Amino acid sequence: MNKGISATLIIIIVVAMVGVAVVSLQSLKLEVKNNEPTADEPKTETDEEKIPAIKETSQPKEKPEETPKEPISPIPKPAPTQPILKNIGFNLDFYDPSTKKAGDILFVNKIGDHFNNKIFLEFAHEVVGTDGPSILPHPTYFLPLGTKLFSPVEGKIDKVNYQERDDDYEINIIPDGLPSWRVSFDHIINLKVQEGDKVRAGDIVGEVAQRNSPAIPPELGWTELQVGPSSSSGPMAVCPFSLLDDSVKGDIESKITQLTKDWEEFIGKDVYKQEDWVAPGCLLHNITER
Repeated sequence: MNKGISATLIIIIVVAMVGVAVVSLQSLKLEVKNNEPTADEPKTETDEEKIPAIKETSQPKEKPEETPKEPISPIPKPAPTQPILKNIGFNLDFYDPSTKKAGDILFVNKIGDHFNNKIFLEFAHEVVGTDGPSILPHPTYFLPLGTKLFSPVEGKIDKVNYQERDDDYEINIIPDGLPSWRVSFDHIINLKVQEGDKVRAGDIVGEVAQRNSPAIPPELGWTELQVGPSSSSGPMAVCPFSLLDDSVKGDIESKITQLTKDWEEFIGKDVYKQEDWVAPGCLLHNITER
């Protein structure tokens, strides 16, 4: 009897202890769950998270000293191999009917057939003389007597030649930096320069010479501008109009073209073949025969 009671008590005690343990475990789970933040409740920082991070500080690095760079020099332009002309030796402008002038050129309807009735002869114009036809190695200008002639280049007067037959002069200019080239005026008087003189582009060197010919009126003179190397190699002459500086080239070319049109209208006759020009005023770029 006593043994049966004791077994029963033991069972009751064990069941009670298990129940207590179950209740304690459930209470612990509930407490943990209650302590978790909800979606609307911000998460609290732990003690470790509350400790601010210590930023690593370091001294600024010193920049290495830079080696000073040498200034870059501009690339020099190649030296010209031919003269560069700043003008064509006289003043050319568009034709003004009120004065009958195109700059220094005077419109007079008296240029003879020997010169094909042209107010100026282009470079490489063909003329027929006592020795037969020949190609001119220069343009020829018919200008009023007293017209001033300008040096087209900077350089030095090399030679001054007196020409007894025509009673006028020829002068040669050596362009600066081009000792083998010559820029020449033929048929020039009242010289303003002598051999050895330095000249700048635009300096007056003399005046047009008189031309004793029935082919041009007495109020007009003439002069020729020739450019070419002094040596036997290379071309005999180059068209001066193709050697103009870029700063004046377009302006002078347009004036030459318009001059020929205005002259043809003035005399009522077509005398220039502009379609044969390789450049305004040039029937050829150069002449090689000597």
